[in-house]
Amino acid sequence: TWLGVAMAHSVMTVPFATVLILVSLSQLDRRIDLAARGLGASVWERATRVIMPNIRFGIVTAALLSFVLSWEEIGVTLFITSVNAIT
Repeated sequence: TWLGVAMAHSVMTVPFATVLILVSLSQLDRRIDLAARGLGASVWERATRVIMPNIRFGIVTAALLSFVLSWEEIGVTLFITSVNAIT
């Protein structure tokens, strides 16, 4: 089924994406977040207006790497699904 395909591909790609995003977060200057907090930004505002824009390249890289890894595993997809499955 398509759910099995999605789970199989997620199991293979989520660890790589997590590492890339964590590396991006570790290189983020903490003073930017502290400055936003000091200016009265809520947690949601800090996440969406400060942190996410600063780690956007890490997020895009993680998404592209996940896509490429998933695309390379087309053989696994063919073994897991039936002939009639639409992916």
